[in-house]
Amino acid sequence: MYERLDELPTRQSDCQTPCHELILQARRGQIISVKETIAAVRRDGPHLAETDCELVEFIVNVAPAFGLFVGFDLRE
Repeated sequence: MYERLDELPTRQSDCQTPCHELILQARRGQIISVKETIAAVRRDGPHLAETDCELVEFIVNVAPAFGLFVGFDLRE
């Protein structure tokens, strides 16, 4: 897991922009729903080739750097 923003991977993937936008909309200390975030990314970017697992990995790595918690609710 990354503790600071400057530690985030520099490889830019297509999913990063929509995920970042969703993460930036959340307030510090808020829980980010993996299920809702993936659904929003798929809705806004149906052309994206990343798998759900890759999106989850990105969310898990980035959200804590913004002071957010991750809710693993994919199976609900």
